[in-house]
Amino acid sequence: MDYLTFMEQTTEKINQMSAAEKTDFLLNLLRLTPAVKREQVLQLMYDDSFPFEQQFQEYQNYLTELADKEFHFTAEDEEIYNEFDWEPDYQTILKDTENVGKKLTEILNFAKQLVYQRHYQAAHDLYTRCLELQFLAYDEELWEQYEYSLSDLFNEGLINDNSHNIIVHLLYTVYQTTDSFTECVKIFYHYLAFPMEDEVKIADVFTVGPQPLEQTEKFLFDWINFLKIKPSPLADRLLLDAVRTSPYFKQAEHLFTLAQETARFHPQLYLECINSFSEQNAPEKSLTVGKDGLKKISLNNKVRSQVAEKVVGFSEQLNDNAIIHTAVQDTFYSDPCLDHLFPVLKLPLSEQEQERLLRFVQNDRSVADRIPLLFFLGQFENVFKKIGSDHHALGWSVNDKGIIIPLFLLLLRSMQPSLAARSLMSEIKPRISSQYFDVFENEFDIWKQTIFLSEADKVRYINWCKKEVENRGKDLIVTKFRHHYGRMAYLIVTLGEAEENVGITNARARTIQKYRKAHNRKRNFIAALDELT
Repeated sequence: MDYLTFMEQTTEKINQMSAAEKTDFLLNLLRLTPAVKREQVLQLMYDDSFPFEQQFQEYQNYLTELADKEFHFTAEDEEIYNEFDWEPDYQTILKDTENVGKKLTEILNFAKQLVYQRHYQAAHDLYTRCLELQFLAYDEELWEQYEYSLSDLFNEGLINDNSHNIIVHLLYTVYQTTDSFTECVKIFYHYLAFPMEDEVKIADVFTVGPQPLEQTEKFLFDWINFLKIKPSPLADRLLLDAVRTSPYFKQAEHLFTLAQETARFHPQLYLECINSFSEQNAPEKSLTVGKDGLKKISLNNKVRSQVAEKVVGFSEQLNDNAIIHTAVQDTFYSDPCLDHLFPVLKLPLSEQEQERLLRFVQNDRSVADRIPLLFFLGQFENVFKKIGSDHHALGWSVNDKGIIIPLFLLLLRSMQPSLAARSLMSEIKPRISSQYFDVFENEFDIWKQTIFLSEADKVRYINWCKKEVENRGKDLIVTKFRHHYGRMAYLIVTLGEAEENVGITNARARTIQKYRKAHNRKRNFIAALDELT
């Protein structure tokens, strides 16, 4: 239940209670208060007349001194080792010899106390000064200095608080001390851009503090109008949160209107609207919204791909086959990845559609994994020429060769399942697909059955793969890269299986024996081979 609905229903119920019923209810509610919240609740019950000015001024003076300091911390580099590399990484450790973090924790706790005593301006001043500070640490050994923000100090564990808590209470004071919502929304946006470990939601601000915030619906209206013309990922997230909080946009029709207005900067509202109609069991309206989104959202926006997926789903549900063919392709063109290419390849594409698809993958800037996609489009000669010019035996885990060689081997071997082939596929899958392994394996097998290679091409590709695997083995097995032995074993065994499938008798057993003999002193490597045989 959202905050505004909750407050409306509880207010109505409380107004129906007698004085005795209110007292009993309040005491029972207080009894359930968690220990960490009890002091805060007591502060709400006191008046706001306690003297705070002297302490407030002392903290202001300290923050002024802090801002003028040249360095606040010392820094030391600590060596960090892991199980894979001989050379260490280095981590910078901050030393707080002057207890700056402890003092800032004290100040931030005092600011929070001021909030609950309704001294909003004073709390606001302390919060903003702390957030605006930049801290410098000096490494005497390296003669280097490092800059940190307040959020960085939270992450370093030097302040016993968190940025989410600070921003929420700061925004509460902004709301209480700012004259107009026009100015208030600008300040909200400024502080919500600060790095935080947990995202702040607008309902978080509505539910802290000693007094309920007034005119929240009016604020939400101005907040949404401000955000909808801001083209940024931050505005995307905040706008989505705002419409989910606003009672007005609980009505999907109103949300649809807003989605149409903001399609250029905030197309994710189309998804929100589709889901809203879907929750109302209105698939026809969801489909209408989705089709409108495909017209208004720019082609290269990945949200459009998600909208297209929704359109495909609702079209199938409503047996509206007319749009499925186009929507499946839209899913790929707005987010060109292998997961979206597989469904396209199952369509009865016209010659014109096939040509468009190939041109897009070859030339469009939005295509990130161009070489793997060309492979699955059957452009094997093109891929072979591009990867064949890369003669590096190592570094496969970060380049296309480490994907294409395994893909050729998996294509050239038989359909018979094997542990080596599945293991090899599981190694490369995360680099080209986000699907579950079984789904990806099934899609690969379906695609593989559509591919035809001449015997000459099979021999040429298998000979090339064999040469590359041998070169990799020479450089990798004899070095310290023991954590790659398993991956090397997958390649070797799958290579043997592929050779057998192109007509070389007993190639699997002979290949395994060849590497076992050549590296018989590498016990870890031999063990990796044994696991596959």
